[in-house]
Amino acid sequence: MVEHTPGPWRYTLDARGRHLVVPENKWGHALAQVFVRRLDPCIYPVQQNARLIAAAPELLEALEELWTCVELQDEFSDPISDRYVVGHMVQDVIAKTRGESA
Repeated sequence: MVEHTPGPWRYTLDARGRHLVVPENKWGHALAQVFVRRLDPCIYPVQQNARLIAAAPELLEALEELWTCVELQDEFSDPISDRYVVGHMVQDVIAKTRGESA
């Protein structure tokens, strides 16, 4: 499995007005640029989308920790429990980030 660029990542608005996501390392090369349509910039919340992308490594780490806790619970095996439902949501998102089918 190919690993993602290690976090943390951060959102920045560069001198040319580009919304970028960059790793917090000494190189700081952009990982992603979030675009906005010039005709209607209000359709997409560009800064919020870029911040969400920048938080991805920490969100994945938190979900993996949550999964570790949830899978040890007895309620995880009961399909009508909230923990079962949430546990499977977490499991599906983790699989999606790894390129595995959920």
